[in-house]
Amino acid sequence: MACKRRSKSAAVLLERNMYADMDEWTEIRKRVLLGGESKRAILRETDMHWRTLEKILAHSQPPGYRQSQPRKKPMIGPQIRRIDQWRRTTASCPRSSGTRPSGSGNGSRGCS
Repeated sequence: MACKRRSKSAAVLLERNMYADMDEWTEIRKRVLLGGESKRAILRETDMHWRTLEKILAHSQPPGYRQSQPRKKPMIGPQIRRIDQWRRTTASCPRSSGTRPSGSGNGSRGCS
């Protein structure tokens, strides 16, 4: 079975790695919503995922980055305060020229 060839517009969209071009976005919306072209035909032509097409049809312009809250950090989260404190205390220390950090293993804090 031969592979389907993608249209020129699909290749351009795939190169950009995101459907954020307003011209392409509005063109697809017009073809489906006003022109009556089937979603399946658009999907076949552009080789995009059906969820991407649903997003295009649901939004009049690309919605952009939509993460509303920062991601949880279950492993490092409890240690962030300690790390920030360590970074503040060692910020004024000169950088080590050796291969091992100074004071490692003896329990010292801050500059050595």
